[in-house]
Amino acid sequence: MRKANCTTCNTAIPLSSAYRVDDAVYCEACANKRFDEMKAAGKVPRVTTITDPTICAKCGLDSGNSELSLTAGLPFCMPCSQAVMERPFPTWLKGSLAFVFALLLVALWHGRPYFKAGKSLARGERLLEQQRYAEAIPYLQPVVQSAPECEKCILLLAKAQLLTGDVEAAQKTFGGRTQFEKNDLSDEVLQIWDRAVRAVDTAGEASKLSDQKKDEEAAAKMNQAATLYPEMKGLSITAEYYDAAVAFDHKDYNRFEQIAETAWKQQPDSAGAVAMLASAVACQYAITGDSSYRRRAEELLERARVLAQSSPNDQKNYQEYVERIRYRLQSREIIDKDEYDRRFRQNSSTKGKG
Repeated sequence: MRKANCTTCNTAIPLSSAYRVDDAVYCEACANKRFDEMKAAGKVPRVTTITDPTICAKCGLDSGNSELSLTAGLPFCMPCSQAVMERPFPTWLKGSLAFVFALLLVALWHGRPYFKAGKSLARGERLLEQQRYAEAIPYLQPVVQSAPECEKCILLLAKAQLLTGDVEAAQKTFGGRTQFEKNDLSDEVLQIWDRAVRAVDTAGEASKLSDQKKDEEAAAKMNQAATLYPEMKGLSITAEYYDAAVAFDHKDYNRFEQIAETAWKQQPDSAGAVAMLASAVACQYAITGDSSYRRRAEELLERARVLAQSSPNDQKNYQEYVERIRYRLQSREIIDKDEYDRRFRQNSSTKGKG
C-alpha cells in the first residue's frame, strides 16, 4: 500500500482514501473544504479519486510497494486479471446481440431493392459520363421505377433518352413534370429538352409545307430541325428525302441519285431508302438510255420488295411506287406522282414524289 501526505493538514493517508482536487492531493475532510472554497470563489474544481497501483481493484490484495499490472486502466492481481479477461458475456447481452443481428438481417433483406437501385444508378451515371447514353438507359429505368419521386434519377434517365434521340420516351419519363430543383443537371437536361421540342415543332412545320407541295421550304425547315437536334437521326434522314424531292423538282437527277445513295448507305435495310435509290437510278436511265441503270433499278426494286415483306405499310407503299418506277423504265418518261395519278389513278390518295 502506498500513502501520500495531505496538501493542507500534511496527514499521511492511503492513496486509496485520498482525493485529487485539481492537481493537489487531500484527505477527504480537506478535499471537501477545498472544494467549497473554490466553488465559493466562482471556480469549477476538478475532483478525482486516486487509484493505488499496489492494491488489486477487485479483491483488494495489497502487494506492498510492487505495482500490479493494469487491465482496462485498473490494477489487478494475476488471478483477478485472468478472471476479468475470461469473464463470459451475460446471457441477456448475448440475447440482445442476437436480436439486433436478426433485425439487421431483416432490414438488409427488405432493403435489397434499394441497394440494387443504388448500384444501377451509379452504373448509369458512369455510362452517362462516358457518353454511352444508350447503354445507360437499361440501368436508369429500374431506378426511376423504384424511386419515382427522385428528381436526379428522372433527369438522368431523361438525359440519356434525349441524347439518343428518343423524345417520346423522355416525355414519358418526365411524366408531365416541368419544374425541378434548380441545379446544373436540371439546367442541362431542360436545355436539351427545349432544343428537342423546338426541333420536333420545326419538323412538323416542314411536314405541312411538304403536304402543300412547297418542297424547297419544307427541305429548309427539315434541315433546320436536323441541325437543331442531331441526336434524332430520323430528322437528318427525313431531311435527305426532302432534299431529294427538291432535286427531282429541279430535274437535277445527278443530285437526286447522290442523295439517294447516301440515304441507302445509312439505311441499307430500309425498303423506302432502296425505293428512293431505284427511283433516282430509273431517272438516270430515262435520260441516258444506259442499260446498266435499268438493270440496277430492277435489282433495287426486287430488293425493296423483299425488304417490304416485314411490314404491311411497306408492302402498301411498294405496290404504289413500283408501278411508277417501272413506267419510267418502260417509257423513259419522267413524271411525278401527281401526274402519274392523274393519268392512271383517278381515285389515288397515296402520297409520294419521284
